[in-house]
Parts: sequence; C-alpha cells; structure tokens
Amino acid sequence: MNGQLKSIGTLNLLAAMAVAFTALPAAAGTLNINQAPVTAPGHGAGAFGFTVSNVGAGDLAEVRLVSDSGHAIDCGMQTVQQGGDFAPLVLYSGESLNCTAYPLAQPSLRNANVVVLARDMDGKRVQRSLSLMRPTGAPAQGSVVLAGGGIHIDGNSDGLLQAGEAINYDYTVLNLGSLALSALAATDIDGAVTCPTTLAIGASMTCTRVHAITPAEAGAGLVFNQIDIAGVDANSDAVIAGDFVVTQNLGGDAGIRVFKIPLLFDDVDNSGVASIGDVLRYTFVIKNDNAQTLASVNLIEPDPSLIDTPITCNPTTLNGQPFAALGSAVLLSNDVELCRADHTITPADAVAGSADNLVEATAQPGIGGPVQGTGASAVVIPAAPAGEVLEVDANANWALLMLLTLIVLIAGRSMRQQEG
Repeated sequence: MNGQLKSIGTLNLLAAMAVAFTALPAAAGTLNINQAPVTAPGHGAGAFGFTVSNVGAGDLAEVRLVSDSGHAIDCGMQTVQQGGDFAPLVLYSGESLNCTAYPLAQPSLRNANVVVLARDMDGKRVQRSLSLMRPTGAPAQGSVVLAGGGIHIDGNSDGLLQAGEAINYDYTVLNLGSLALSALAATDIDGAVTCPTTLAIGASMTCTRVHAITPAEAGAGLVFNQIDIAGVDANSDAVIAGDFVVTQNLGGDAGIRVFKIPLLFDDVDNSGVASIGDVLRYTFVIKNDNAQTLASVNLIEPDPSLIDTPITCNPTTLNGQPFAALGSAVLLSNDVELCRADHTITPADAVAGSADNLVEATAQPGIGGPVQGTGASAVVIPAAPAGEVLEVDANANWALLMLLTLIVLIAGRSMRQQEG
C-alpha cells in the first residue's frame, strides 16, 4: 500500500461520516453497515460505533476498512501501521465486525469517511461507504459538504486499472449551513483543485479533476483519493469537510453515496446549543458517484423512530433534472438530490449525550445489482447544568452561618418540647 496506510483493528487507510456497494446474486455475500454502540472506549469525543456485516448467503474475502487521514478505525483486531500490509480477513455469511471510528485529534471538525472493501467468491469486488457528520449543534453555523465521485475511463473495457488510464473525478460542494462561506480551498490526490472560493447559503458548485493512473496504483489495483475542502464562515469560524473515493479493479461503474447533515433548525429554549425539545433538520445529500444512470433511488431509515417527519425531496436535482418520489426516482451520473426530515430531541437523546442517526441510500443501475451508500450523523447534546448556585458575598458569610445555626437551635428546641 502507499504511505498513507494505517489500520487500528481490521484496517485503516489514513489518507479526513460514501462510495459504491455493488450487490451480488442471492448466493453471494452482501456488505451492510449499521449504527451500533461504541465498542472501543477511550477514544474521546467524536467516536462513532458501527457494525460491518455480511448479510448475504455467500462469504466475502479480503475484507478491509479504509478511512480518511483524520480518523482511525478500531475493530479490536489486527493493527497495521503506516506503510504496512494487512492480513486478509474473511467475513462468512451472517458474521459481523464491531468497529469504532474516531478522530485522531480532538476536536475534529472534518466529517469521517469510511469505506469497506471486499471480494466475493466469484472474484467480484464490492465496496460500501459510510460518511459521518458531527456538527456543533449551534443555531448559527457554517456547514460545508463535499460529495465526491470518480469514473474510471477504461480504455480497453477490461475492468482493470492500467497505468495511463484516467479517472474523472467530480466534486459537488454545498453550503448547507446558515452562514455564507468564503476562503474555500480544495485539495485532492493531485494537489490543489480549481474551485470558486465563496459559497452563499444554500448554494452549490462543482469542481473536477482528471487523474492519470500511476504504475504503482495499477499494480495495487486500487486508487485512493482523499478530497478535503476548508474555509471560513461569516463568523470567521473554520469549516472543513471532505470525501474519500476508492476505485478498484473490477469495481464496476455504478455507485451511490449519501451524506446526512443535521442543523439546529429550531432552538426552542434559546440556549444556543442542542437540548431537549429543540428541532434538528436533517438534509440528505444523495449523489450518483459513477457512470451509470440510477433508477429506483430511495432513502431508508433503519430506525424510523429517529426522525419525526416524512422524508421529502426537492422536485428537481442540482443539475435540473426531475426527481420523482423516493423509490421510483432516477438520478443521472454525477447528479445530486437533496432531501429533508426533522427530529425533535428527546430525553433519551440527552441521556445518550447525542442525537445519532443513520440512513441508507439505495438504487438500481441498468447493468448489475443494486448499489447502496450509508450516511450517519451525531449531534452532541451538552449535559444540562446542575442548577443555579447561590452566590453569597464573602462579608455575609458569618451572618449567614449565624442565621443557619439559629434555625437549627430553634428546630431542636421545638422537637424537645414536643417530646416532653
């Protein structure tokens, strides 16, 4: 692997929480990602627990997890340092890995990106991605999202990455916060990316890159591309986001990814932070990240109780194409659709310390099996203060002590009289 490889657990590629998952026939293994409690404590704020499961009838070989350079993955198994290799892992039908993704530096503003790679018993390559957002939960905040995609220009149509062939990368950048953004700068596998530097509230832009596959990448059969974007919002606070695009031999040309971005939509108690009774508005960013047109585009909440309104989507995509109802919509290559739902923070969320949620995007390409991507979010809910503290002037301490003593003496005398 390259010098960016690091795994804590199964495997972690460090290179800053959606690539493609190609489902296989019923007898094949099928990757699935779901939210779960943190199983590797001690990683501080920002840790997020998830499971990687094989829910298909067949087995999956060469299973590994890769992430962005700002996060690590701990699955409680093998550890591989930078520049090292890894022992292939097999996920048999029905088996799962319990993992924790966590930031390497505290605090981390950047979202986490995790990609799970595997090979089925027929030699087909599959992958599934997870994007995790952890915003601050303030009423006024900048929020930038970068949704990547990569199309392998396969000159001889053999499905293999060969030196000199191109990968056309497409980066959709959105301002989904409540403040305008400026001083935006993006970087990827080849350095600085040409992009506009400002983005109004609710606006989006597209940046592109053509990458020539190197002999080393062709030999590995994998290209890892981490994309990062950074800037400031109108309050001069930093905004950071990114994505992680993996292209592999025999990886197919269909894929979908989804990001879930929460914003404190209604700060009911005007506390300035997320708290019980406040309303979170989730924005779902669905992107067709590969070459094939996708049909039957859908969003699925594994736990529908974690949202309190139906998911509604814009009537048109960012590229101006009509978007029908979820389950029957079409999404063209590199196009993006935005959907929304609300959630009122509950006492259970407050006890847990955050409002966590996970969503799956699914679709059907014209050739091949369904594709899926996973997006998750966690809004930190600060602990409620224990209550107001009565402050007494230092000069009044003796008077207060005498008063309390007098109250105790009177109470004691009254009790003795009653006993007598």
